Amino acid sequence: SNELVFINFYAEWCHFSNLLAPVFDEAADLIKAKFPEPNRVVMGKVDCDAE
Repeated sequence: SNELVFINFYAEWCHFSNLLAPVFDEAADLIKAKFPEPNRVVMGKVDCDAE
């Protein structure tokens, strides 16, 4: 039901996941401010080790 979904699949031990984390978090903040409407754009994270 969402128009656009971004999911960051990450692992705490992964160097590239750690490099992407602050970029993804900043993008999430910017997108939330620009598209505050529900179900427009959703960003989420999945810890691959936990799941």
